[in-house]
Amino acid sequence: MKKTLIAISLAGALVLSSCTVGPKYQRPTAEVPQAFRGAVPDVAAEQNKSLADLPWWELFRDPALQDLIHQALKQNYDLQIAAEKVIQARAQLGITRAAQYPSVTLGA
Repeated sequence: MKKTLIAISLAGALVLSSCTVGPKYQRPTAEVPQAFRGAVPDVAAEQNKSLADLPWWELFRDPALQDLIHQALKQNYDLQIAAEKVIQARAQLGITRAAQYPSVTLGA
């Protein structure tokens, strides 16, 4: 009985003393850069745009062709169905991921 009491008190003292930092602790200074990489837009990259960087519909400057492209995108039902299926799949993924989180129920 006496040995277990000593062991418990020693373990408690060890746990309590291991949590202290000390009276002379000072937080170290951290050097933080003024701007992070990618935070400032790169002017050189904007000036050196290539033909591959343009959206495909802006490549052709013909107004008649632009109208046909917009009409085709607007009235393409297969594309609209595919877009709706993508939205539906994302919603189903959200429902499936919601099952991973803990839930709280209450009953009366």
